[in-house]
Amino acid sequence: MPFVTSRRGDDDGSSATAKADSLSSNDDDAPDSTTSPPRSSSSRLPTISLDEVRASRAVAITLLARLEAEDTDVVPTDVGSKHRILITHDDVVYDIGEFIKNHPGGARRILRAAGGAVEPFWKMYAQHSAPGVRAVLDELAVGRLSTSDVAKLQEELAQELESDPFANDPKRGNVEEKLLVHSYKPFNAEARAESLLLQQHDIDDDPASHRLAFVTPNDAVYVRHHLPVPVGGGPTSIAVGECRFDVADLMDESKFRRHRVKAVLQCSGNRRSEAQREARELELPDPQGLPWKQGAIANVEWEGVLLADVLRAAGVVPEKKMVTTNDGYERHVQFAGADVPRVGDWKDETGFYGASIPLRHALDVNREVLVAFRMNGEPLSMEHGYPLRIIVPGCTGARWVKWVERIEVADDESPSFWQQNDYRILPGSVRTRADADFSAMPALNGTPVSSAIIWPPEGATVSPSEDGTVEVSGWAHAGSGRGIAYVEVSIGSDGVWHQAEEVRRDADQDMRGGSFSWTTWRTRVPLPAAPSKGGEGEIVLRVRARDVDGNVQPDANGACWNLRGLCFNGVHARRCNAAAP
Repeated sequence: MPFVTSRRGDDDGSSATAKADSLSSNDDDAPDSTTSPPRSSSSRLPTISLDEVRASRAVAITLLARLEAEDTDVVPTDVGSKHRILITHDDVVYDIGEFIKNHPGGARRILRAAGGAVEPFWKMYAQHSAPGVRAVLDELAVGRLSTSDVAKLQEELAQELESDPFANDPKRGNVEEKLLVHSYKPFNAEARAESLLLQQHDIDDDPASHRLAFVTPNDAVYVRHHLPVPVGGGPTSIAVGECRFDVADLMDESKFRRHRVKAVLQCSGNRRSEAQREARELELPDPQGLPWKQGAIANVEWEGVLLADVLRAAGVVPEKKMVTTNDGYERHVQFAGADVPRVGDWKDETGFYGASIPLRHALDVNREVLVAFRMNGEPLSMEHGYPLRIIVPGCTGARWVKWVERIEVADDESPSFWQQNDYRILPGSVRTRADADFSAMPALNGTPVSSAIIWPPEGATVSPSEDGTVEVSGWAHAGSGRGIAYVEVSIGSDGVWHQAEEVRRDADQDMRGGSFSWTTWRTRVPLPAAPSKGGEGEIVLRVRARDVDGNVQPDANGACWNLRGLCFNGVHARRCNAAAP
């Protein structure tokens, strides 16, 4: 039987979290969770007893039970004015009664911390260590604990605070040799420039060249986590509506045909560091999130089974009446990962990382959406979603759910925070999270045309060859399966663009027909003026790409600015030093 769940018209609480402020549940903003926020200045606050803090939990429990029964995060308007709901951090007491209505992670999640210390929750939801979060909390301060109550609370919390929710993450060894680590808890790291280049022994004709490997080695594929890695990886079976398939069933070629596709996996925040630098130069608000450079991207050969085949096996047929609702809205396929937060004995069942794509997209075999179990001929690693990961070629990496354990067809998009209140490009007029209405913006799926220089590295000294040229190489990519028409490079300020000479595309896919792979390129460009003998001169290299639909990367000057720094695709500039021949 076909399976469809209907939530359209139900109030799932997304409206309560649409107005998200800077106390965000977005791990993209998270530095290492071991960094403690500054202590609040509490010397002028009245003393509140720990017993009074704990007494407020009764109000929270009653409210939480009501919200759970109604399956909503919409909080009654009088909550906060009638009763105080208290939490502590360090020695300070905060009243969150009014704030819970707009908590980006939902009222039910923050209510779990009511009547006690917030530190165990912040260890799991490490994004709360982001700059600005403590400033929001300080506005809610209403008192402080006595020295004796602080000691009592610390003693009670000792075991919980000593435990590390990330302790069972994979052992990563010398990961920094290949990856630039931005945070450890959760783990987030991108490929170093040299990791994306072909090894010298792989280059026969010109061992001095610096070309990108067309297929990214597994140990150079960037890692993007929002939560701890599930212990042992994902489950050994996957629920698809009312059906369940063992991983072994999906790998059995007598039951499901195998499919392989080369496709780019790219973080939505790739190149955000450029957006952040540009924002500072233009005095715009700093885009929020990890400062990804140009290495949160990889081109991989994925292997698995078509999602369309799995859905058909579960009873979903590609009929028009199935892909839209009666009132004409798109239906969606929701994916839920096994990375579920835990705090003490509480398992955050709704806090899983999840995403969704339109059902029409999932059933289109030309889209090549996979339930994958191999990458570059090897089983998925724990880091990349073992045993099963959703692969959505042409789509931003935010929809490629790792450790997938549940697939469901529904009238609405995934209720996951990361589908509802993140990974949507906000208008340039939205300058703070308090002004953000994520529900008014479409979910991000395809990505714009973009390119970047990988060689030479930023700040490197390059020597021109005898003909006065320098070597430049990098990648270009356009989402939604659009091919790259050409790549151009300029040097200096003369405004002259040179078309890249060596361009490699996926041999299995015609440029005009589109490609889910990236395009790698290499060229030599002439120095506009050679430095004097023995000297050096700064040069600025720029690259831009145009896709087959005519879309071209824009110039800088704030054209790509958005509050979350997503999909930055301005012309990429790299500053280097040119040495005299």
